[in-house]
Amino acid sequence: TQSTWGRLLAEEEAAEAAAKKPERLTRAQIAINTAAKPAPKKTNVVEQVFDTVNPNRDENRLNQASGIDEVIQLMEPLAVTTEDRHPEKRMASAHKAFQERMLPILKAENPGMKLSQIKEMSWKMWQKSPETPRAAIK
Repeated sequence: TQSTWGRLLAEEEAAEAAAKKPERLTRAQIAINTAAKPAPKKTNVVEQVFDTVNPNRDENRLNQASGIDEVIQLMEPLAVTTEDRHPEKRMASAHKAFQERMLPILKAENPGMKLSQIKEMSWKMWQKSPETPRAAIK
């Protein structure tokens, strides 16, 4: 019985040692381990070929300019337009400017109204006004 207990104890200790977390490795040990392993080979690498030409790299167009005037002509399509592309982003500031202009007029026309009522009137007027950025979008 004692030998079986000793054998069971030895097996249990061996199982605990195997289940124990491995000790931390130093950088030198990691470097040795990685140097010993061969680098993985890259397989199934497919080279992609594109049929379309990149319009940003049109070589013929770039080589045609021989003087300053010709360079300016080539760059004209790239020039920044002064047109407001996103007027809806400036809605709050446009409304505030409209309201500052209209408040004195509305106060004079409606002296007994509260400021919140006058502002509500100006909001409704502004929504119908052609100055709104929404009108520029349409």
